[in-house]
Amino acid sequence: MHNIAFDGLGGDCIKENCPRAIQKFISEIPDVKIGVATSKEHFNVILDEVDKKLHDRLFFLDGPEKIDFSESPVAALKKKINSSVSVAVQAVKNGRCEGFLSFGHTGAAVVSAQLQLGLIPGVSKAGLAALMPNQSGCGILMDVGANLNCKPIHLFHYGLMADVYARRILKIEKPKIGLLNVGAEKSKGDTFLRETYDCFEKGELNFIGNVEGGQVFDGTIDVVICNGITGNMLLKASESLAQMLIKVFREKMGAVEQEIMDKLANTYDPDSVGASRLLGVQGLVLIGHGNAGEQAIYSGLKSVYNEIVMGLQPAIYERLAPQEK
Repeated sequence: MHNIAFDGLGGDCIKENCPRAIQKFISEIPDVKIGVATSKEHFNVILDEVDKKLHDRLFFLDGPEKIDFSESPVAALKKKINSSVSVAVQAVKNGRCEGFLSFGHTGAAVVSAQLQLGLIPGVSKAGLAALMPNQSGCGILMDVGANLNCKPIHLFHYGLMADVYARRILKIEKPKIGLLNVGAEKSKGDTFLRETYDCFEKGELNFIGNVEGGQVFDGTIDVVICNGITGNMLLKASESLAQMLIKVFREKMGAVEQEIMDKLANTYDPDSVGASRLLGVQGLVLIGHGNAGEQAIYSGLKSVYNEIVMGLQPAIYERLAPQEK
């Protein structure tokens, strides 16, 4: 039986959306339990809305304090020692759970994971890896918001971890890795990007050089590496565009076209991915958007489960631990 820690207070609408998502998930997967970090009152509400036959698949993690998106992550974590995010991460640290999922304050989840779980030896900074649909199926964009003050070595470590992620989860034998830049030539970009290029060029990865924004989606690149600010803006802009196109097309289509659109939406709708993976910490951590609905929560839980079963964390540790900082 696999145990997953879930931040039951993280996100704008998590209280309303999590009971149905949890029921759907544990109904489909028999060998998993979910520990919900929340208040006792909210946990009882979840139990009331979940089929009684499934109650033994849920357990309570006492984390009644919520960290709001407006709060400073470090200050909030110090003040709210029983926050849902801290308690859920602690469940991973002490071995009670194998993975953690939150749709709350990204900064708080990242800081809590780094402080409580620690970084993998050989890793300087943790980063968020997002799965991005493209014309070949799916690729990886990293970092999408965990580290806003990057150094070249941080991005190189992202490349190493994303390479393992692509091999283990996406089943890509030799991932093609590119550095997001304003042009393909080696001389493009500022000093930071040129120094990062040199790090990758000296490494053992299948580095194909600089790539431009359009290549994120054309299927020619498996892993796109960038700093957290650029990655976060690209991710949110692309997700918003996908949702807008799906909405517009659905409004103008007939019944036959709607069926086709539903299939496309399952691939390109951000909710089908659910959450991004925090790579570099000594534990399985996934973080999603604060406006997550039922489908996103379900998809996030499924991602945590799949990555536990597929042994992603041990593979990353094995790859990165020997690396020098």
